[in-house]
Amino acid sequence: MLTYILVSVVMTRVEEGFDAQRGCMIFGQDVDLIKDRIFQELGRTCTEWNTSGYIGGENKALYVVISQYELRQLRDIVSDINCFVTVCEIDEIIGKNIKKKADEAG
Repeated sequence: MLTYILVSVVMTRVEEGFDAQRGCMIFGQDVDLIKDRIFQELGRTCTEWNTSGYIGGENKALYVVISQYELRQLRDIVSDINCFVTVCEIDEIIGKNIKKKADEAG
């Protein structure tokens, strides 16, 4: 059984690639702290816009592309903040996926 699980995990990594990307939509009323922490801790920039929810009313939304390995850090960032997050697999990125260089992370 363990062999089948291991083979399944390895095959998934080979199919997705070891640097698979995830697209994350983050909805909340005060996303400035989230946006700042994502930039400081992950070196990623976010796209932000105003949204309106049926129940939640006026909100803001953030969209960020991260690697599958950064997903745990994102979960830690949003864990104590009242927000709603969706995570989707990304099949392809055309253009530049901008990430702050390590020496700029300061």
